[in-house]
Amino acid sequence: MENDSIPDQEESPAPVTPPPAENLAAPTFQKPADYYSSPPESHAGKSLPKWVPLGCGGAGCLFLVLMVGGAAFMGNQGATRVLSWMFERMEAETMQMVAADVPAEQRQQLEQEFKTLTGNIEQERVGLMSVQPILEQLRVAIGDQNLSREEVEALIESLRKANASTRPAQSP
Repeated sequence: MENDSIPDQEESPAPVTPPPAENLAAPTFQKPADYYSSPPESHAGKSLPKWVPLGCGGAGCLFLVLMVGGAAFMGNQGATRVLSWMFERMEAETMQMVAADVPAEQRQQLEQEFKTLTGNIEQERVGLMSVQPILEQLRVAIGDQNLSREEVEALIESLRKANASTRPAQSP
């Protein structure tokens, strides 16, 4: 007999045992259904680093503090200080743009009217509405970076008009 094996008794394969759980790596991708079916506490720290909400919240709080501080400054004579500073800077830049053919006395008049307007702004005797025509005329006049005699004369007239429309100084 060549085949001594019993037909009913075949060799059974070795039992397959699964690898230990500690050898399995955690899945790197979580299915959306698993994510949304799990409680929020199980994935709370997986979305953003801890510094992101704190940094954005801190920046938002700092922005609010700066806004309130800026509003307090502007409400407490800050607007007049800013407007006065702006006209001092405009005077310096405008005087550099005056053409060479403008007489010296006209230059002095322009400078004096600017200084008078700056003083009236600091004393809160000139309002923003009185200053608006000067700003418009100055914007048009310095468009070519050169102030001619006619432009200087028109600017002096606008400054005089604003200085003449002063109101009594407000007491602090």
